[in-house]
Amino acid sequence: MQVAHSTDIGLRALIVLAGSGDNQTTVAKLADQLEVPVRYLGKITQRMSAVGWVATTRGRSGGLHASPAGRQATVADVIGLFEPHRVAINCREPLCPLIQHCKLQSVLVDADHRFLTEMATVHVSDLV
Repeated sequence: MQVAHSTDIGLRALIVLAGSGDNQTTVAKLADQLEVPVRYLGKITQRMSAVGWVATTRGRSGGLHASPAGRQATVADVIGLFEPHRVAINCREPLCPLIQHCKLQSVLVDADHRFLTEMATVHVSDLV
């Protein structure tokens, strides 16, 4: 199954931060390490900070690091944060002419459910 780009970057950022322990880094340094735009990563880390996975400190010696909650977050938690309305397949936009008799949607929904169930067993700390 495929995850959104923001989910991918959020997971990578959280893994790097969790691997650094309580050592702080800046968004700019982390963006350079992950090879992503600073503004994009800033939005992602801000979202993870809002749910308590990333702790931030303002000021000259400030930065960010993974909180204990961030280290214990599961891959499924991160997917849920960045893809709250995730669907395996969208048969309605555009409306598929096979929608009345097609079984593909239920098969893909089931597969996505199994994927998320498995990802709920993997913690960020397991990936460090």
